[in-house]
Amino acid sequence: MRNSTHDNSRVLWAVSGAAVVLIGLAGCGSTPEQADGPIEPTDDTPNASLSALLGDDGGDGASPVISAERPEPATAVPEGDALAEALRLQAERALEMQALLDSAPPPDEPDPETAPDTAPKVGLAELTRDEPSANDARITPDTAEPPIGVPADGLAETTRDPAPTAEELADRLVRMLADEAATQPDPARELATIAALEPLLPGVLSELREKDPEAFSLLLEPQSRVLEQLSTLAEAFSSGDPELAASAAREAADSLAQAAPLTLPHVELCRRVEGFGRYTPLGRQAFLAGREHPAIVYAEVDRFAREGDDRGGYAVRLSLELEIRHARDDLLAWRRSPQSVVETSRRPLRDFFLVSRIDLPRSLTVGRYVLKVIVRDELRPGSMAEGRIPFRVVADPRLTWAED
Repeated sequence: MRNSTHDNSRVLWAVSGAAVVLIGLAGCGSTPEQADGPIEPTDDTPNASLSALLGDDGGDGASPVISAERPEPATAVPEGDALAEALRLQAERALEMQALLDSAPPPDEPDPETAPDTAPKVGLAELTRDEPSANDARITPDTAEPPIGVPADGLAETTRDPAPTAEELADRLVRMLADEAATQPDPARELATIAALEPLLPGVLSELREKDPEAFSLLLEPQSRVLEQLSTLAEAFSSGDPELAASAAREAADSLAQAAPLTLPHVELCRRVEGFGRYTPLGRQAFLAGREHPAIVYAEVDRFAREGDDRGGYAVRLSLELEIRHARDDLLAWRRSPQSVVETSRRPLRDFFLVSRIDLPRSLTVGRYVLKVIVRDELRPGSMAEGRIPFRVVADPRLTWAED
């Protein structure tokens, strides 16, 4: 609203100024020369527009006729004075309107923070868009030129590389693991990961062994066996054949057992033994002092070695040793020398156990003892396993059936 008022004021002052200028021009004009007769106004005669401005139609509706003779002041208004008078009236009206506008109270200004934005929204595209001329060629999707270096059939075909195959990714991983294995004092983990990639890259472990034999020389014999079996298992499992996978797993377990330490999963004193896992426990751990007590030592053996014999079968060679020691200080109270055990079979044995009859000696005094069952694998020197059976010797017969 304030801007509108200001614009009106500027228009009025402009009209007033123009009026003043015209008054000055009119006052400076010379009096027209007299003619012999009346002068007929034409379109080129300035007095014609003046007569129209003054509304003088001659009284009879005919074209006004202005006499060339100078009129008397009392009866006629000179042309210069008439123009000045008209412009003066216009100037006075303009001044009156300006006074009214100045006296009017100013409108309330809106709060710029809360007032709605009524300005037209002009986007960047509207500001930068040029109106097409008649000579401009219309560019349509059919006639548009593709960017330089981009084929017309699409941008994605050139900017997106094809996805690598599983074999390519596996090959990259093998190279990374091989570089890492070359810097490790024990590269078993890196080499085992490479062996697991055998289904994607057949023969990768053998090729790596030829290229970097030093890394494989750092492996222990059991670790080398694990790598070989892991490669075989990965290839068998990738076939999706359950029978082939089970057979490979069984052979791998047998092979790895040859390199694993000997173990005794379970040992116990029994009354009766019928076979592997089929036995009758003795049922007590307390024995009366001064008497011999017969029992059967039952021991399950695992991870033992096997060797082939002349008949195409397999042989297991173990030794069994028994010791009784005091539980408090581990002093030896009784001992049986190692006894050799040889077992042959046509098929590789997986479930293997040892039994031995024993008579607990009457020389044992009252106290706590430990029966040690010591088994050694004669096919692998240094491989030994030990099982422990605690018991006690008491003087009161009523305690022999009490739970320990």
